[in-house]
Amino acid sequence: MARTGSPVRIRPSRLRSGSNRVVLETINEIGPGYTVETVAPIGAAADGDMVCGGGIGGGEWYDGIEDNAEEVRNYHSENDTTVGSAYGGLFGAALGTDGAGCPFDTPDNYTDVDVTFSVLSHLGYLGDDEVGSDLAEAIEDQDSGLGWFSYSSH
Repeated sequence: MARTGSPVRIRPSRLRSGSNRVVLETINEIGPGYTVETVAPIGAAADGDMVCGGGIGGGEWYDGIEDNAEEVRNYHSENDTTVGSAYGGLFGAALGTDGAGCPFDTPDNYTDVDVTFSVLSHLGYLGDDEVGSDLAEAIEDQDSGLGWFSYSSH
């Protein structure tokens, strides 16, 4: 953990199936009094309902996102067939391909960022200008006190 008052930002170090899961599991397990400022799963290999508010088989990361992170931005691309073919099942969503399986039942601090037009494959996230620019802008807004949701009504 960073010293008191220092921002903590977590993103996966690689596009490996476990990296994004570790990032999201980490915010689930953080003790009271700690908050991660920025969490950025990129091409997450997980079912889309993992970030949902509940229901059958879902919601394992909902509370951790809601309670222990200031902002979570999930970068996904419909062109990521590596993740899409392995997660979400026949009728579900894959977090790294489709985003949340419940777009209206995620925590208020969770945002799906669709980068389908710039990320053409699972490895396409690496060095992608749109992903990098969006994340940098979001962090800059957060550091300036504007917050990622400064335009929001809540």
